[in-house]
Amino acid sequence: MNRAAWWAVAAIGIGAFLWAFPKAQPVPATRWQLDRAAAHSKAVAALKDLLQVDARGWDWRSEFETRQYLLLWQTLHGRTAGDFIGSATELKMEFTGNRREGTVWLCADGRLCGLQQSRDGRRRTDSGPPGQNEWLAKRIFEAMAGKDAARFRPSTASMDGDYRWELATDSSELVKWEIRVRTDSRGLRDARLRANVPQSVRAGLARGAQATGETTRIVSAVLVSVGASAVTMVFLFGAFRRRLDWKSALTAGVLYLASGLLPHAVGTMLPERGVDWHIDINAGVVFAALAVMASVSVGEGWARELDWNRWTTFRLFLQRKWKARSLGASVRDGMAWSGVLAAIPLLVAGSGLFPDTLWSERNYLPALMTNVPALWALHPWFELASFGLYVVALPFLSAKLGVRAAVWFLFLPVAGVLFFLRSPLGGGLNGAAISAAGTAMVSVLLYLRCDLTATLAAAKGGLLLTQAMVLLQGPGSAPVHGWIALAAFGGLFTAAAVLARTGEELQPADPIAAQFLSEREKLKAEFGLAQQAQQRLLPAEPPQVAGFSVAASCQPAREVGGDLYDYFHLADGRQGFCVADVSGKGMPAALYMTLTKGLLAAAAPESRELPELAKHVNQHLYTACKRKMFVTAVMASLEPGSRQVELLRAGHNAPLVYRAGTGIAEYRKPAGLGLGLTSAALFTRGTKVENLQLEPGDSLILYSDGVTEAMNEKLELYGEDRLKAVVEERSALSAAQLVEEIRRDIGVFAGAEPAHDDITLLVVRAE
Repeated sequence: MNRAAWWAVAAIGIGAFLWAFPKAQPVPATRWQLDRAAAHSKAVAALKDLLQVDARGWDWRSEFETRQYLLLWQTLHGRTAGDFIGSATELKMEFTGNRREGTVWLCADGRLCGLQQSRDGRRRTDSGPPGQNEWLAKRIFEAMAGKDAARFRPSTASMDGDYRWELATDSSELVKWEIRVRTDSRGLRDARLRANVPQSVRAGLARGAQATGETTRIVSAVLVSVGASAVTMVFLFGAFRRRLDWKSALTAGVLYLASGLLPHAVGTMLPERGVDWHIDINAGVVFAALAVMASVSVGEGWARELDWNRWTTFRLFLQRKWKARSLGASVRDGMAWSGVLAAIPLLVAGSGLFPDTLWSERNYLPALMTNVPALWALHPWFELASFGLYVVALPFLSAKLGVRAAVWFLFLPVAGVLFFLRSPLGGGLNGAAISAAGTAMVSVLLYLRCDLTATLAAAKGGLLLTQAMVLLQGPGSAPVHGWIALAAFGGLFTAAAVLARTGEELQPADPIAAQFLSEREKLKAEFGLAQQAQQRLLPAEPPQVAGFSVAASCQPAREVGGDLYDYFHLADGRQGFCVADVSGKGMPAALYMTLTKGLLAAAAPESRELPELAKHVNQHLYTACKRKMFVTAVMASLEPGSRQVELLRAGHNAPLVYRAGTGIAEYRKPAGLGLGLTSAALFTRGTKVENLQLEPGDSLILYSDGVTEAMNEKLELYGEDRLKAVVEERSALSAAQLVEEIRRDIGVFAGAEPAHDDITLLVVRAE
């Protein structure tokens, strides 16, 4: 997608959002009409007039409650004012003061729709005049019914202390409004205005609504419990290993904490008392900040596998390099596409294709009950669903799967589920699922087109746009805050665009990589010393044997290896040769190689035969290795005068013998068990010796499996046939020349493919 098309799509997204917003709104009668001051005034007046409780100086907190079935019924079937006596969304306000408590519920238009008083706050009415509770219930009923009181009729279900009034709606006799007031000896217990929606009506309104709610609760609980536990464990493990970028993690936590506490701090400076919704200073905010720290640390570690480049600008942000040009470009591009993300649920709800799906203001109404709604719109500094997806889930899948196609195959369903849980749509499953799928695909496209910062900026920008539109159509001073929120959106976008043009070319630091590099260099130096020490253990020069030329070579696949070649003398003076291979690779194999060489050097002068030498080495390795490691070896003893050779193969590759008389090389395979695998008795019974007579021009080639198992880029093995062919073709060469020719041929065969195992060769040629 070229730049012009990119900006065209972004502009279309903003236009679609502005067009779809009014269409997705519920009917005007269901919209919220109270701001913070008006709601507080009405609630205090209700407590004073009906319960004689003066709550003007009390602390209070609020939350919105929405009955989805009623909202669906009013939107789809509501016609007259009688259908909207009560609202589906109610404001619950809890007052606390003077060791007493009171709760008030208000409808969208300010009608009193619920009242409750704590037991300790109620006065006993045993000694009061007869009918006092009935008088109190009637007063509360009149306050709730208002101008519609004459339309309500007492219910036959009313009992002593339990008073009910009912009113059928204008559009359906099935749905009835009910005002219920319950009293006891201490006065009022509770009073509520409710719409009784029969189960048959509920099923007809939204067959998937109940499933949606249950699915959301179950999946949310699983994600939170399992996900939080896993991230916490990885975070603690990383902390113990000192593999965390603490500065970036701390910045993320502090930013989250500040975005949560700033609205509260500003709100408490205003003269009106009250505790802002969800931004009280409590342990929840602190724990959330710690969760953000853990998520950033863990996600950053996982992201190194496949998504490290897409974290570049996000790391710049966390490292407070806010003058970086690339950071500005990412934020600019993300906010440009925020309208696309914000428009998706609105288009689904306003399309009319899903009658049981509604866009709800409930997620955005709490701002009206704060002292500074515009600041509340900016909290937190990221959108939770996108943050969890792209900072934790995607890096985790990338690190564990390592294949990009498989990552996206699993990530898209995960993203769809999480966006479904955070969807502003209510009612049936279909509309919410379509909206979640569309949001997931657009966010993934943005992530692939840009990076992590752009994706988070788009999600946050979409929420800010939606919150601003809700405030603009709100009551009281809400529109002013709506314009402030829009100005904040425009200001952030403008600042990002300017930064994208005038910012500095900065790159993020990577302290973890620096730490790894430092440790890697240290280890590399140590391995270099180990390699030098291992090479010094190998014979510096081949032995001088009359009538024979001898040469050997050992090329480890890593800095150190587990292959060994050595020369020794038996007790009767015969010259011995050995090539051995320790199971495994790297440093452990190198250590056991050193042990094996020491055992050969110690046992050879005291052994008259190869079986005796092999028996001693096997016994010591069997005791030392405890079957965790073993050694394969091929040994040969040579009597120069008679040219007699004795061969012993302890589980190793078969030695190759070239006969000059026939021009043919053949593999000799005497039976034998690996050193260190079995006890002395079993080893002795399973190991046989073969005797050979070498003639001038004959050669004996001992080698390790790194020779025949060398691979090329097609994963083909070098094999025994190629080794045999090289020996036969180069039979006239000396021992040293033959070793080099075999190594060269292996190199040509392997090409650019690196060696996967040590390559060891030892050649003895009769002259």
